[in-house]
Amino acid sequence: MEIQYATQHEKKLELTNSYLVHLNRAQKEHDYYNTNIRIAIEDGKHNQNIVGSQVSFKTFKGIIHIAYDWAQNVQIPYSPQQISPLYFKSSRKVHLFDVCNTGNFPHTQQTNYIINEAEMPDDSNQEKGVNCTLSLVWHATKI
Repeated sequence: MEIQYATQHEKKLELTNSYLVHLNRAQKEHDYYNTNIRIAIEDGKHNQNIVGSQVSFKTFKGIIHIAYDWAQNVQIPYSPQQISPLYFKSSRKVHLFDVCNTGNFPHTQQTNYIINEAEMPDDSNQEKGVNCTLSLVWHATKI
């Protein structure tokens, strides 16, 4: 229930308190995440990458902070100026997934996966589930 629709004063106070607890937890998680990124970057500054390029996860020495995310689904071929989705006779939908070692400062690079909609794992349910996500992160760390 939303606070604005609560009619009793006690219920409004209860909802407000639970909202503030939620905000406090979210802020702690946000701070923890940002602290880990700062630690990984500082570690990368002190353990300079003498190769001068991206170091694979297998050989990286230092603190690793892996960031990964599913990007939006796109249709290819794609042009932002395209007249309509039906402009190309047979467009293909793909899923984009990226993995990045932010601790490899200043040579942070991102590994991108482009997955055809028909080749999605998880029994072709088109789900970006835990198994699919962790399998891609695992693969990126083994490259």
